[in-house]
Amino acid sequence: MDRSLILLFSCWWACFPSTWLRAQSLAPSTHELSVAHLVADATLHDVVFVDPQFGWAVGEQGAIWHTSDGGKNWQLQKSGVKIGLHGVWFVDRNIGWAVGGVTLPYLWTSQAVVLRTTDGGATWQQQLALLPALERVKFFDADHGVAWGRGSGGDPLGVFASDDGGRNWRPVGVGPPSAWWGGDFINQRTGAVVGSGGKMARIASGDAAPVSPPLAKGNLRAVQLA
Repeated sequence: MDRSLILLFSCWWACFPSTWLRAQSLAPSTHELSVAHLVADATLHDVVFVDPQFGWAVGEQGAIWHTSDGGKNWQLQKSGVKIGLHGVWFVDRNIGWAVGGVTLPYLWTSQAVVLRTTDGGATWQQQLALLPALERVKFFDADHGVAWGRGSGGDPLGVFASDDGGRNWRPVGVGPPSAWWGGDFINQRTGAVVGSGGKMARIASGDAAPVSPPLAKGNLRAVQLA
């Protein structure tokens, strides 16, 4: 090989690492751009308003959107997770929760994610929740609430209650195993959940009783108690 070509190649190879690193530091990576696009365009699953102005919506890719003008404009908040969020609840303009989960491949089970904020969503803290994936959440004050979703071998009913703001959870009674997509509760021990195959269960005094026959052939997504 010609000596000049060898010198030119050696110079290019020596300069390449620093040039590449400098370019990476100046511009966002393709991965970062694609992730940002996925979050901004993610499917949304739930929305809650605490008054006519303040509201939040959650969805796939850990997306959390917030509005302070009645829904005219929305800002994306940093959830810190990329897992799908399916339920959101706030008790006032500052204190709220978002829940969701992911199916664990090859294990035939799922894992919940529970997020909590005390500053209106400016920051979200992930709570250590050893639960199956959750679909919805409702709190009655800053400490006491319920969440529900998919049942598991250890907790077939799939309905849980917390007395410390979502840090710890306990099963709410026993009942038929199912995947509950929607529900509503008057308090921690009284409510109703609906889900796959048109199933519905009423919960009273902590015990769940299935409503038979199923209300519909398809999946039920929501119910509200007056």
